[in-house]
Amino acid sequence: MKKLATILAAGVMLTASLAGVAFAEGKKIGFVWLDLSDEHSKSDEVNFIAAIEANGDTYISADATVLSAENSVDIKDAPQIGVEKLFSQGSDVIIFQTSDMDSFSEAFEKYYSSDGVPFVSYGAISQNKSILSIVAKGTKQNGSEESVILVGHDQLPSSAALAASELAQGKSFEDVRSALH
Repeated sequence: MKKLATILAAGVMLTASLAGVAFAEGKKIGFVWLDLSDEHSKSDEVNFIAAIEANGDTYISADATVLSAENSVDIKDAPQIGVEKLFSQGSDVIIFQTSDMDSFSEAFEKYYSSDGVPFVSYGAISQNKSILSIVAKGTKQNGSEESVILVGHDQLPSSAALAASELAQGKSFEDVRSALH
């Protein structure tokens, strides 16, 4: 009986230590929102945070509208500031929501090209094949098929969270597509 108790105690300690290792390996997922005062974005953020935390990752964010006001810059320049802020906080992947893909091109070139930080477009299709686009079914497609993943609208936050986590771990777009289907 004493031997069984010792084995069970060792199993509990091993499980606890493995859980600690898994948590320590979590990634920082950065999200640049277009406007978090928007009710739809607020709702998506709640679901996104829940999915990020369920994956064992950490959520950090920047709001382009707020950054524009704080830095007295045009809203078109705010996404660049948001990406820089998230990168300086150690983001392993950047997800962005935008109506203007060009506003992310400089940040993408700077951080993806030099540091390999993956970028995910949330809700809009990027023409850049190196940016994974997660969009709701029914979104007009004119992007590269291999870098676009279509999901149900209600699955958009959780799918983007999973995609970001997978990319942060070095997975390919194809691996991410397989994980989401």
